[in-house]
Amino acid sequence: MVNIITKSGTNQLHGSVFEFLRNDLFDARNFFNRDPSPKSPFRNNQFGGSLGGPIVKDRTFFFGAYEGQRERVTSDFSLLVPTQTQVSQAQQIVSQDTVNPITPNPALTKILAFFPAPTNTDPFNGSAPGSVHDTNDVDSLIAKVDQQIDSHESLSGRYAFARSKQVFPLGGLGFGAGSRLPQFAQTSPTRVQLVSVSLLSTLSSNKINEVRFGYSRYRTSFSSLDANFDTSTLGPTFDLNSGKLGLPEIDFGGIFENLGASGFSIPRGRTSQTLQILDNFTLMRGRHTVKLGGEYRRAVVDSFNDNLERGAVLFQPGGSRQFYGMSGKCAGRLRRRRNHDTGGLLPRGHFPFD
Repeated sequence: MVNIITKSGTNQLHGSVFEFLRNDLFDARNFFNRDPSPKSPFRNNQFGGSLGGPIVKDRTFFFGAYEGQRERVTSDFSLLVPTQTQVSQAQQIVSQDTVNPITPNPALTKILAFFPAPTNTDPFNGSAPGSVHDTNDVDSLIAKVDQQIDSHESLSGRYAFARSKQVFPLGGLGFGAGSRLPQFAQTSPTRVQLVSVSLLSTLSSNKINEVRFGYSRYRTSFSSLDANFDTSTLGPTFDLNSGKLGLPEIDFGGIFENLGASGFSIPRGRTSQTLQILDNFTLMRGRHTVKLGGEYRRAVVDSFNDNLERGAVLFQPGGSRQFYGMSGKCAGRLRRRRNHDTGGLLPRGHFPFD
């Protein structure tokens, strides 16, 4: 259990301000951000202030505080990307098959445009530097009013509010990891509110009673920057039949970077609400203190966690592929367009492209 006490105002007006600054001027480069590439930017500002004082001298007081944070960080990666040689050879293989000739699908050509162009010269092992500009914006405030009703009773009310918005990379090369490319970075907005009221009564020189009421609400969610991307814009031949926006997770067996956000637990979110009413009675007698009371607490949690909402496609060297979370109609359509079997003849990093 954690008890937090909020500062109260007094008969004198007092305040404070602060600023904390950290940036890349004082930091070394990270492992993936090397010369001669420009140094990745980093900015972290935390700032705020507080003010407290009297509303009615000796009777009513206020106190308020605000804190904000603005953070900009760059996450650097060395990305594995297909080369033009690999793409051209894969298209040529499937189009020249005399048994099952297939015309390269324009929609899949558009999907490959999500990859950055390789910066090295190896025709079969493309790589490119990549970076995600992480953001973390936080605003939080608290306000408190204290009322001294008389010499035996005091009333206190408090309201707290906080919100944040984060953008950060959450991907890798394994199945279910999602993409490390910046257009598929994760987003996570959060909003918190809390209100509480307490009445403290001094019943006698050795008896104190406190009644408290509290309500809190917490809401957060996780999604991706491409949450509103309409796959139908890729063309009518790329109909996933999922009824959902966003590119599905497309994995290439660790040969290239994944595309799309993770197919698992994206999107997800929850809203938690807590209501609390309690009464504490304290009795002090001699060297002993006795404290007793009761509490009523109600918690309500509404959440959602969507797995394979957009679907997932796994390609592996040699032409094998698997489909997850797609309707039979959709998976069948994709399979009909990808039923070319290369017999494992494609070099490492080459995939049937149709």
